[in-house]
Amino acid sequence: MAGARWFVVAVVFGLTCKLIKRNGGTVNAISLKIKQHASVESTVLRPRDESEVNVGSLDPVGEAEGQRRPDAEIREVPEDVGRSLGDAQNLNSDADSNSHEVGAESGPQGAETSVGFSELGSKVGSRWSSNLESRLAQEMSPHVAAQAVLLIDGGSSKTQPVMFKMQTVGRPGKPRAVLEETILMIGEGKKRQGVREILETFLDGAAGPGWESRPLESDELVDHFPALETQVAEFVGGMLEEAGKLLEQTLSQEEKKTAKLFGVPVLFNSTAGIRDFAAWCASGFFVAVRRAVNVHPPVEGFKFYTDPELTRTLSGEEEGVSAFLTANHLLGYLRRLQRDAANGVMTHAHENLAGIVEVGGASMQIVLPVPVTTLPPASVHVVKMREDGYLSGDYPPVNLLAISYMQLGANSASGAFLKGLCSEPRRLRAGVCHNPCLHRNFEQDCSAGPVTITPQGEVIVNKELKKNRLKPLATYCGEANEDIARRHTTRLTCRAAGISPTGNSLRERVEIPHCTRIVGTGDFGECVRSVDNILLNSAFALPANTEAEGIGFDTPGQIFSTLSSSAPLLVTGASVVFPLKNLNRLGLLPEDYSGSTEQLEQAAVAFCNSPMHREGNKLVVRVRDKELVLDSFTYEDCLRLAFTYTLLSRLNNGKEKPMSVKFSTKIADPVTGKELGSAGWPIGRIVKETQDRVSWSMRAYENGAAFSYGFSER
Repeated sequence: MAGARWFVVAVVFGLTCKLIKRNGGTVNAISLKIKQHASVESTVLRPRDESEVNVGSLDPVGEAEGQRRPDAEIREVPEDVGRSLGDAQNLNSDADSNSHEVGAESGPQGAETSVGFSELGSKVGSRWSSNLESRLAQEMSPHVAAQAVLLIDGGSSKTQPVMFKMQTVGRPGKPRAVLEETILMIGEGKKRQGVREILETFLDGAAGPGWESRPLESDELVDHFPALETQVAEFVGGMLEEAGKLLEQTLSQEEKKTAKLFGVPVLFNSTAGIRDFAAWCASGFFVAVRRAVNVHPPVEGFKFYTDPELTRTLSGEEEGVSAFLTANHLLGYLRRLQRDAANGVMTHAHENLAGIVEVGGASMQIVLPVPVTTLPPASVHVVKMREDGYLSGDYPPVNLLAISYMQLGANSASGAFLKGLCSEPRRLRAGVCHNPCLHRNFEQDCSAGPVTITPQGEVIVNKELKKNRLKPLATYCGEANEDIARRHTTRLTCRAAGISPTGNSLRERVEIPHCTRIVGTGDFGECVRSVDNILLNSAFALPANTEAEGIGFDTPGQIFSTLSSSAPLLVTGASVVFPLKNLNRLGLLPEDYSGSTEQLEQAAVAFCNSPMHREGNKLVVRVRDKELVLDSFTYEDCLRLAFTYTLLSRLNNGKEKPMSVKFSTKIADPVTGKELGSAGWPIGRIVKETQDRVSWSMRAYENGAAFSYGFSER
């Protein structure tokens, strides 16, 4: 019996070989197709719209270059990848139709067929070889699959999970690549307590009250790490549960399959909120975070994982460059640079990218494209985007000035400004600090605590120590900071900011000596001079700005006389944008305001020099025939406007001036108004991590979720 089977196999094999030979060239055709599908080397993104774009107006390149609708069809992939995908689809169709045609050759069920064995063998052999060709081509073709990413924004005042999805393409023998233009935010989780608050609470228990004012023994505090680990596990677990449910509700069935197969990488990053915190404490926190992510069981079938590169504190440079990448990615400028480089078009990157000024809660980032031919002073550090790993070799050389300033975020700047202003003898008289950045008739207790204006029009200052806006600065300028004992310049910058770093308590450091009351004088000109002297162009760097000093500029005021840029500029941050919008509503600034210092000065003088009036339970500022009701946010608008005016004035004093300036917390198409995404660092962080395809492929696919499964057993 066995011999008969082998005889049949031999006969069929011989007939098949004759059929392939009779269909001349089929084997060669298969080989040729494989070569065609294997040559998927190019990563140049195919443009949807080849038309030129007015960079000066921050116009995006084409429609939906950045964010896409969740249901949008992915039409654009690398050119060769796109061709191969199309060929593979055609081959699949051919194979399917061929299989149906074979069945069609036979007659109705039970009927005799007139097709002879030789003729039928020829047709079957032809279709068999065509089907084999299709299958071989499919094996060599690219495969597009969805991947989910969880980014957790550990900001200075809150922590928030944000979910993204993106399309990836895999090719035989090549690292799986992320199609950057498909990165899309699909949802946000609820806001939780900030990372700094978690660490401070931990030290309150582990080190005891008053730890901010004495040297900390890290060796002893390590014994308390299990308590931190338990707290972090609960904190992180809640965000993972929320993210898993969001993915289950949002992704399509096909997207869920591949997202679960890949696992979900987690990027948990903190920025200025803990950048000035004890390094060993922040490092311990992220060790606990990484373990909490990696040991957490799958949620709705999604396995989350992370590693030391994805989950950590970002430097000021990284925060600024990531915000820069976000803006230029969403506007399509990065893609255009990549396309031009692939086509051999000579491009001056600094003329085709947008700069950014980002004002957060604790820090301000300034990122400007500069010509690659510019030779800055030896003391100035310039970011080389390709060499420093922010962009791949597909791009032309891109150089940036990227610098972050601690204490210049909205909350920190308010505290530092009051401390500096009310410490000046000419401002402080008989216990009353006269503040030109507050409207006349406005009064508050002398404290850097947050201000609340009640529905009854009462101004209340929160005296709780942990809420004081000077607390981060005063903590840095305390003996718990190792640099206080080690570096003379650290002690010097603290004293210049009005804080004695030794021999006093945290409460004493946040107080404003001899001051009991603050009253507004409503003088925008004086406000501008004070903001410049205290915040933007102070005699010494503000505390905790070691990184900025290392880059070569102690204060923002020093930058623009040395390095400047004509690139269009996006200024973002609620504390900058919303006061300008209030001037729009009052009819003092045009809706299309584009950074004119003359226009801003005229509008701000009219608003800030107008006194405040009490009307019933409301505190009102009237300008002409319109009014603005002061609340917990708008009462400081004049300080914010002076900050913006001073910064713009400094920018315009440079050799090169921005060709345009836009103010927004969102990045939108200026023609259609369609929102492309939020300004800030998160999207840029994903763009940066996925640039190096080999590194990302190893991190996200080779190790990935499977690597993290073993953590629970270690």
